[in-house]
Formats: sequence, C-alpha cells, structure tokens
Amino acid sequence: LAQPSSDASVEAMPVSRAMLSGTCPETVIPDPVVEYFTQKVNHFNHPDKRTFAQRYFVYAQHFRPGNPIFFYTGNEGPLEEFYCNAGLLFDWAGEFGAVVVFAEHRYYG
Repeated sequence: LAQPSSDASVEAMPVSRAMLSGTCPETVIPDPVVEYFTQKVNHFNHPDKRTFAQRYFVYAQHFRPGNPIFFYTGNEGPLEEFYCNAGLLFDWAGEFGAVVVFAEHRYYG
C-alpha cells in the first residue's frame, strides 16, 4: 500500500511516467506506459489532506481523439496480471481507435 502523504495539494496530473517493458513476456499484449497521480485518501473528509500515488497503466497506440476510453477498474491483485490477461480489450482498442486504461485497486500495490 502506498503510504499516504500529508501534502495539502492534490493534483490530477501524472507525477511519474515510465514504460514497463516485459510486463507480459509470454503474450502478444503490448507493454503499458505506467503513470501515477496524486489521489486523496479520503474524498468525504475535506480537512483530511492525506494523499497517495495512484498507479495506472495506459496503452494508447491506436487512440484517435474523440474515440472511446476503455477503462478497467483494478481488482485485489497485481495490476500486471489483469493487464496481461485482457487481450480482447487490446483487439477492441485497434478496432475502435480507443485508449486502454487500467487503474490499480486503491488498497493494492
């Protein structure tokens, strides 16, 4: 679990970006871009300014502006395992000109 921060500023922009090469070595699933953004720990308690780094994977090779975003909400397990076993989403991304986004479960990672 990412440790909460007491930083009062919460940004909706990535704080880190890197390619995760070799994520799915036994498949034809493309490597994702790994991104993080600063997420509030508690959205229902305004005085609570704690944050954590929310991790998500992005695959945008086929994306065309105005086309869909295929968003996969994270499960309670390693994000890589779900990313590597979702081949149909990547087929659809090419067909629909979509971007694929996988968000990691809040209490995992």
